[in-house]
Amino acid sequence: TDKNSITGELADAYPPIPGLTTYRRSVSVSEQGITLRDETDYPGTVDLTLLTEQQPVPTADGFAVGTLGGIRFDPAAVTAVPITDPRLRTAWPETIYKITLHFQKMLKLELY
Repeated sequence: TDKNSITGELADAYPPIPGLTTYRRSVSVSEQGITLRDETDYPGTVDLTLLTEQQPVPTADGFAVGTLGGIRFDPAAVTAVPITDPRLRTAWPETIYKITLHFQKMLKLELY
């Protein structure tokens, strides 16, 4: 087995969804960064959402996210989410950013 990777079945973590029987995620780490790979038999489009307090900046092959590095994936949508609840503002910044990745059957996301 590869000591730098982990794979898990996620389908059972969700309520029953028609057409979904498998949703497998594997994550591997190397000197080049982190690779996340999702595979599913779901017949429609799947959305994966990432949240960051650093504003993503579009690059030729994805996004740069401040000190976090880069994300290789296309297409994706970035939405600014204002944090207006004062209870959340004690731990969260004024704005966070939601990155939504849309895919069918297989997603490969590289963080470098």
